[in-house]
Amino acid sequence: MSQQMVNSVGIGRFLNWASVDARGAAGGLLLLWDNRVLENLEVERGGYSISIRFRNCVDGFTWIFSGVYGPVISSEKEDFWEELSAIRGLWEDPWCLGGDFNAVRFPEERRNSLRLTTEMRRFSEVIGELGLKELPLAGGPYTWIGGLNSQAASKLDRFLFSDQWEDHFSAITQAALPRLISDHNPIVLQAGGFSSGKSPFWFENMWLKIDGFQDLVRSWWNGYSVDGSSSHCIAEKLKALKKDLKNWNKEVIGNVSLNRAEAFSRLQRWEFRENDGPLTASEVEAKNQALEDYKKWALLEETSWRQKSREIWLKEGDKNTKYFHKMANARARKNFISKIRINEVTLSSSDDLKEGVCRAYKSLLSEPGDWRPNINGLNFKELGEGLASSLEVEFSEEEIYAALSSCCGDKAPGPDGFTMAFWLFCWDVVKSEILELFREFHLHETFQRSLNSTFLLLIPKKEGAEDLREFRPISLVGSVYKLLAKVLANRLKSVMGEVISDSQQAFVHGRQILDAVLIANEALDSRLKDNVSGLLLKLDIEKAFDHVNWNFLIDVMSRMGFGHKWINWMKWCWSTASFSILINGCPTGFFCSSRGLRQGDPLSPYLFLFAMEALSQLLSRARNEGFFSGFKVGGRGREGLIVSHLLFADDTLIFCDADAVQLQYLSWTFMWFEAISGLKVNLSKSEAIQWGSAPPWSPSSQFWDVRLDVYLLPTWVFPLEPPTNPLVRGMQWKKDSGKDCLSGKGNTFPKVICAAKKDGGLGIRNLAIFNKALLGKWLWRFANENDSLWKQIISSNYDLQDGGWCSKGGRDRYGVGVWKAIRNGWEDFRSHSRFLVGDGTRVKFWKDLWCENQSLEEAFPILFNLSVNKEGLVAEAWEEDGAGVAGDLVSTDTSMIGRWKANKNGTFSVKCFYSSLSMGINHPFPVSTIWKSWAPTRASFFGWEAAWNRLLTTDRLKRFGWNIPNRCIKLTDGGLQQILLKCSSLQSLNLYALSSFTDEAYKKISLLTDLRFLDLCGARSTVAEGDELPDTFLDRCVRVTDVGVIAIAQGCTSLEFLSLFGIVGVTDKCLEALSRSCSNMITTLDVNGCIGIKGIKSPFGSDSSKNAFNL
Repeated sequence: MSQQMVNSVGIGRFLNWASVDARGAAGGLLLLWDNRVLENLEVERGGYSISIRFRNCVDGFTWIFSGVYGPVISSEKEDFWEELSAIRGLWEDPWCLGGDFNAVRFPEERRNSLRLTTEMRRFSEVIGELGLKELPLAGGPYTWIGGLNSQAASKLDRFLFSDQWEDHFSAITQAALPRLISDHNPIVLQAGGFSSGKSPFWFENMWLKIDGFQDLVRSWWNGYSVDGSSSHCIAEKLKALKKDLKNWNKEVIGNVSLNRAEAFSRLQRWEFRENDGPLTASEVEAKNQALEDYKKWALLEETSWRQKSREIWLKEGDKNTKYFHKMANARARKNFISKIRINEVTLSSSDDLKEGVCRAYKSLLSEPGDWRPNINGLNFKELGEGLASSLEVEFSEEEIYAALSSCCGDKAPGPDGFTMAFWLFCWDVVKSEILELFREFHLHETFQRSLNSTFLLLIPKKEGAEDLREFRPISLVGSVYKLLAKVLANRLKSVMGEVISDSQQAFVHGRQILDAVLIANEALDSRLKDNVSGLLLKLDIEKAFDHVNWNFLIDVMSRMGFGHKWINWMKWCWSTASFSILINGCPTGFFCSSRGLRQGDPLSPYLFLFAMEALSQLLSRARNEGFFSGFKVGGRGREGLIVSHLLFADDTLIFCDADAVQLQYLSWTFMWFEAISGLKVNLSKSEAIQWGSAPPWSPSSQFWDVRLDVYLLPTWVFPLEPPTNPLVRGMQWKKDSGKDCLSGKGNTFPKVICAAKKDGGLGIRNLAIFNKALLGKWLWRFANENDSLWKQIISSNYDLQDGGWCSKGGRDRYGVGVWKAIRNGWEDFRSHSRFLVGDGTRVKFWKDLWCENQSLEEAFPILFNLSVNKEGLVAEAWEEDGAGVAGDLVSTDTSMIGRWKANKNGTFSVKCFYSSLSMGINHPFPVSTIWKSWAPTRASFFGWEAAWNRLLTTDRLKRFGWNIPNRCIKLTDGGLQQILLKCSSLQSLNLYALSSFTDEAYKKISLLTDLRFLDLCGARSTVAEGDELPDTFLDRCVRVTDVGVIAIAQGCTSLEFLSLFGIVGVTDKCLEALSRSCSNMITTLDVNGCIGIKGIKSPFGSDSSKNAFNL
């Protein structure tokens, strides 16, 4: 490679380069960089790579980049992997590498590949061993296309990087560029911010954790003087508050990460000062303040990243800042839009992209103004006058506060920038204005239009989405409007069951999506057992929420009996909405809508049900008039029930005969529904499933233009038994020929893993038991729900038994009905149930739990055996004069409700049932020592493995059949007892760590309060050779791990480690030795059971006789 060739690639006097010459026609590598951006520190060349250690000129960040060209020949690939491992061992800096690896990881990365090969597995193993990760590739699934007629294609080129490299950059993406010359796509790795403009104000929930914040907001809020309506005052005050918060955050809070680092630096300075002599009282106070500041800024930083990550299921305070940071970056990468395709035109420039998206959504949300027929022929269920009036009563403070409390405070805010957590935290400050706003809305049926502005956020439906249709528009509404809509939605939710038919299963109290699944399976089961062919239609509604006609909704609500005031409220909520589109975090455009409902508005799901209720009524009318059939369920000797359609939000399932005439009538029904509502059934995305011996209805299929799947099998099988938990399966160990710590015999470990943490397990659920507990919810609902559609279907198909608490069991060996499997758990469920007797006609005298805490069969087994009628009911033992056996317990009230005996309130819960079904392990375990310590989680897990004797030491691996030589320098057996209790090397390591603590500091470390720990440090030994592990072994080995291995081996500086415990005094030896040695120390517990310490720099100089680690 010559300078002349490099100049032909890039021009500039600041350009620098390094290369590896090609071997024949392949293998050459050329790296170029700008000297104004990167400083070259070291270069390392290999057979398949070139690596350079760079330092950023701006921030001094040091990192490694490796360019690679992998071998094509399979026999050389292992040399390539070893070379990458050598590079990783050469430097410990953050690492990024990229190039042509000539290898793929998964079958989908190679065209027409169907199986996972050994080479694919090996490539993934190498990536995992080196601690690297890969991002999704935008721009296409392949990076190389070749072969005859370009039939071959693979993903050979990629970038990989370490966690430390990713942590330094706020956003990373990789994308394939078009192939212009080569048969390979160029791959570009972009690292930096995603924002392409000014970002809007977003309230930081971490501000709520700052002392005096509420008083600060009160002083600002009460100081604003605004005239006008209540909603106008709130809107103006929020604008002023945003300005004050921005200035306050800039002047007082600043950069939280820098503040945390500065507080830790102050803490370090006081630690060093303390070693020169005792601190004065004022200096001790200053040091303690530095520690408190460090904790405060660390918590604020974690809270901020949690809010950005939207990982709201995980609470702050558990030292998860790194995780939240990674998830926030991953979320930003997923939502970033570099280009988009609209109407087959690809837009890539920022301005074109913004303009094209705004124009598309403005058109989508605009009503064309076509004439629409009325809905006078449909018979909707109506609200009673009392219920309609109850929706329009004045809003109470309790109702508003309850709605506010139910809102998630960490969800993304709307255009006003304020989260719901702000309103809840500052409720006492803003309460009067909020209550006035609700009074204004109740009286005048309006509010300030600016409060109803909306950000439209585009969320990709799949990885690598490029077409606009592959994005889901989510509306981020303003916080004030969200509170108002939440209160209205709570009111509307309470009456939905009165106006929505049983065919709809979504967003109605007491109905669930799985109800529709169960009904569909039972309907199909009955059809198959009747040996009748049929057709299942799954319909797709095109742009469901965006196409709803507003006038149609008004007509539907009027027909349902809603009052005039309520309808005006709804109309104002949807008609005053205005939109700006968030593209890569920046708002773009401004427009209003004339149709559609916002996904993200609390009212929208319920209003959309009103629209779909019209479709449900149309289908019911068509079925009643005989235009299509539906499926008959049950009816063996009885009339049975007809199921014609089921709806869950915008998902619709229709049951009919495989008949072209019926399909013709259905298509007319859908066209009429589109005419009245604006909602169009997208037949191209709808699916039809036909089964039976009837020939496929090809003419109808062509007419409908739907995808047709034909099933001629007589039965389908839906297994309810779950497979083995993959997490548990991966953690199970082989049978140990030695004595097991749990049972004394060879044993697998799943029951320990699935036990609760308090019992010594990991708290991982046993999926088989958890599945039974989940299915128990169905049995509870069956016993306590009376009018639900799914229960009517089950009762019709299976009949009732046991007083109506459950159905009879299925007798058929085949079919697709899932209830038979659910019904199999009735006996287990029954044993945990308690019954309120009522009139005694539905409760078994001997077998049901209805008096005291056990059944009479269990309480009086002898009498039960003598009983003639063991299946008798309580009512049969009750005499009219009340003198019978159960006279004092039986009432004439026939309204009976099952009670769950494990809960005090008698209500069933899956958690409670799971606990009842699970068998705990009766074994002492130091729970608080392992899981409630200050040690990192990985240290706690190490202690947990040691506690159960499950560390893969040399002696255990040999018992598993591994032929591994013992390389222990002490020539021990490599057993756990020898390693953690008797190893002199580890004892020296622990003595070295312990010698750094003063008496005062020593007392503050909860993990070291037990003086028996000194036994492990060489003072004396209580465990003789061949002895069983003592009862305190678990407690001790964890302490060894926490202090001796984790505090030093993980590279923690002494000050950082001690600060976690609030330690105020350390010795000169600690500061001199640990601060200089820990960063160069790597301690590992390898598979040979040896403690390996390498790269140690002695704090006592080069004289080996003074080395503290005299191994």
